[in-house]
Amino acid sequence: MVTLFISRGDPVPDSGVVVAGVAGCGERVRVREVDVDRLFLRSMRARWRGEVVGVRVLDDERVLLLYDADPRWAAEQGMRGDQYSGWELEVPFVELTDVTFREIDSAWSDTGRVPPLGVRAVYRGHEYGARWDQGSGVVTLHLGMGDPVPASGETLGRRGRDGRVVRVPVRFVSRVFTRSASAVWQGEDVWMEVLDRRHVRVRMFHESRQVSYRQMAGDADSGYVLDVEFLEIRSHQIHEHDHHVTMKEPR
Repeated sequence: MVTLFISRGDPVPDSGVVVAGVAGCGERVRVREVDVDRLFLRSMRARWRGEVVGVRVLDDERVLLLYDADPRWAAEQGMRGDQYSGWELEVPFVELTDVTFREIDSAWSDTGRVPPLGVRAVYRGHEYGARWDQGSGVVTLHLGMGDPVPASGETLGRRGRDGRVVRVPVRFVSRVFTRSASAVWQGEDVWMEVLDRRHVRVRMFHESRQVSYRQMAGDADSGYVLDVEFLEIRSHQIHEHDHHVTMKEPR
């Protein structure tokens, strides 16, 4: 699904396309992705007093300049901010020159194409979410919707309110591994956790202007984290680390 923000003058989507919401000026409506021809991010840059700056439109006459280069120049112009969060300043739009726009298309707009992350186990050729303690001889499988249920003769009992947590002897498991995802977000290398189809949690372990600019929670030891829209992710890479599974059986 895609949420559209209807502004003054925008054509209102056909009622047969709208899934949820009221199609009117200033309203939000949700439509199916198959009805959307293109999904992209547009940003604006310009030159102001000789320097290239990012630009955010405030109204018909004024803009907010976003700058992250020379601290001395920023101070001379009376900009607010610091070297970590960057500097900003409101100015009239007419002061800008060499205005340019950049558009980045999104080939995929939700997390549906990101494989399940975390500890995983392969049992009888099928991959499950899992928990595993080294040397225990047992792998705990977390059955998701549609996952095949292990044969009763190969399980050590079920747990959980709906019986979707199953313990199996390690001899029936061909692989246990951890899958993680790194990504590029706002030009920064981060680790990524999937929250839902539209949102992810980014985590970085280094100081960055994004930490204060976006008010990220955490610290350098546990990581600075922020929940963002998946659309903000420029690219991501999947990593898999295999665990050595011992064949010791439980007593």
